[in-house]
Amino acid sequence: MIREGTRASDDAAREMFLKALALDPLYARAHAGLALSCFNEWSCQFWDRFEEASRQAYVHARRALELDDRDAMIHLVIAKVALFRSEGEQAAWYLDRALMLCPNDAELLVQAAVLEVYLGRPDVAVGHVERAMELNPLHPNVYYLIAAFARVFTGDYAGALALRARSDAMPFVDAAAYVAAAEAMLGRMAEAKSEFARYVAEYSAKIAFGEPFPPEAPLDWLFEINSFRRPEDLAMLRGAFARIGLAVADVPPTPARERPFPDTGLRLARDGGGWSAEFDGLRVILPELKGFHDIRRLMDCTGEAIHCLDLDERIVEAPGGTVLDEKARAALKTRLRDLQEDLAEAEDGNDIGRAERLRAEMDGILEALSAALGLGGRGRRLGDSGEKARTAVTWRIRHALRRIEAAHPAMGRHLSRRVKTGTFCQFTTD
Repeated sequence: MIREGTRASDDAAREMFLKALALDPLYARAHAGLALSCFNEWSCQFWDRFEEASRQAYVHARRALELDDRDAMIHLVIAKVALFRSEGEQAAWYLDRALMLCPNDAELLVQAAVLEVYLGRPDVAVGHVERAMELNPLHPNVYYLIAAFARVFTGDYAGALALRARSDAMPFVDAAAYVAAAEAMLGRMAEAKSEFARYVAEYSAKIAFGEPFPPEAPLDWLFEINSFRRPEDLAMLRGAFARIGLAVADVPPTPARERPFPDTGLRLARDGGGWSAEFDGLRVILPELKGFHDIRRLMDCTGEAIHCLDLDERIVEAPGGTVLDEKARAALKTRLRDLQEDLAEAEDGNDIGRAERLRAEMDGILEALSAALGLGGRGRRLGDSGEKARTAVTWRIRHALRRIEAAHPAMGRHLSRRVKTGTFCQFTTD
């Protein structure tokens, strides 16, 4: 039902998942299904309630991970939600975990390719789609559109349009806008205007729901809703649309984490090497504490429930106590890709001895990455890491609140009523 991509099918699927949870509240797949139904890659039917849909997707995906961390699609859903919240590093982290869990799932690779483009890795996205097509030779034609989308941002505009010609599907509302950009970059203005008109029609039907809107609204929406991390991608799009007479205000959207919170009389901010806290006309200076960073982030996302793992630092240990940081993990993944190419070459040449050695090295790298990323097996489930993160985050937030209350009792009491800790942490408006 979810793959049908309509509101009716998503609602029907959600009803079934809820029935499953009524029978078994610990059924991870049901939570994963609810997450997917709320953040549907195949349709934009939820844009009139996207904020609520993305929040529900995040909560249910997190719950599913607590119950079973082996489902790659759950990691992908969290990556999507993080990207929507302009949290690129977190999105990339979960996307990498999804791909490590299930590197040979064609559907996962195609969906991951879309995120890779927004994260500024279009070359990787191209590789994902090519691999998906190899894995599923009878793939849906929409794969060609995703491949075209990726190639637009590698600068291969002609290649993008050749792929686009093989599929007329529209996997997301603004797909035609990127086709228009490619046409414009090649100087084909009539075709560019035609494709952009198609995008405006999609916007009218699925975003504006047939209501009137100002001429600049479709383009403003495109830039506001999509978190392109590379400035050059934004510059390319602006330049392409300018060629067909469309201007976009050069003002980046405010990241979600910088949204103002409603407590105008409350302030917590960095001040040199420490923190400045102000409430009810009294200002105090406090030392550097990790808990202040947590509280500040919760304040910036007032009303949102943030999982403790998304507040905790992402430093994990491999077997033997060796710490694998982001750079080390990236190096291992690069080596793994090289080994996969070497293995294919060895197998093509029927070099059995070399192939065995390559497989042995790959197994060692996969074991290290699996331990570092918390992948696979119930011996080291994400729930264990989640419990450690919940304890650590709760302790440091409460410690920070005690330090505030000691220096500024009124502010400390005020924050203690607002800040909720646990598996999900939140700064409430009550």
